[in-house]
Amino acid sequence: TFVIAVLIAATTQAAPITFNDLASLQRIGAPRLSPDGKWIAYDASNIDMAANYRRSAIYLIPAGGGAARQISDGSKQDEGPAWSPDGKLIAYVSNRDGDPKQVYLYDVAAGTTRKLTSLRGGAGSVKWSPDGKAVVFVSDVYPDWGVAVECTRMAAGDLQSPPRKAGIMKSLLFR
Repeated sequence: TFVIAVLIAATTQAAPITFNDLASLQRIGAPRLSPDGKWIAYDASNIDMAANYRRSAIYLIPAGGGAARQISDGSKQDEGPAWSPDGKLIAYVSNRDGDPKQVYLYDVAAGTTRKLTSLRGGAGSVKWSPDGKAVVFVSDVYPDWGVAVECTRMAAGDLQSPPRKAGIMKSLLFR
């Protein structure tokens, strides 16, 4: 029986995981429980290797189990859901209208989305105030350019660059 166990183990040995295997896995992030505990909002990302681009969408799933429902476009990068304290709205960031990312609000009852911000420096890490009357987020500013809209627009234009390609380095120079 020992020989049979060794032969089975040798023939069922799994192949090593490659970079493409890892890149093809869907990534789940930022799960947030609704204030009433009935729903979970989360984002899920997929990598498009051919386009060298990550796409993500926001989903809602019942906390007790069931099918997930996509609530955002998902054609670009929708991420970081945050429930309002009353559970009626979900704020998240998206670059669906082009870079940089902006804040969007999803009305859970109506199933509608509206854009909240249009900032040249973009928005990220959205959170609700405890009373639910405001959202806070981070945005890029360019101290050398000032905070006026025209200055930010010029700085953002100067800092744009084409997408980066990854490379593999097999050795590094050092002393």
